[in-house]
Amino acid sequence: MLHHLDIARQLNIMRCTNQETDGTMASGTVKWFNPTKGYGFILPDDGSYEVYVGMDAVDESGIGLITGGQKIAYDLADYDGKSQAANLRQIQENSSVFAA
Repeated sequence: MLHHLDIARQLNIMRCTNQETDGTMASGTVKWFNPTKGYGFILPDDGSYEVYVGMDAVDESGIGLITGGQKIAYDLADYDGKSQAANLRQIQENSSVFAA
């Protein structure tokens, strides 16, 4: 069974640019994330609406568990008309450099 992020990638419906194009990713702070429920929200640095982030995106990122207050860079993906975070990267404190 394919996860919704896998489907979005296969359909090539990424809305924002990613590191493979021009290096531009959105950034924000994790508002909250509940691993039991399998989702949470990111507050974008640009002040736009909070962004849904699912456990699939966290698992695929390889950064481990995310927690409230953590700085994250991400791409936006559309799935079934709704935006969500994808391609998560942890941002190191006091830096704009992404952690590997």
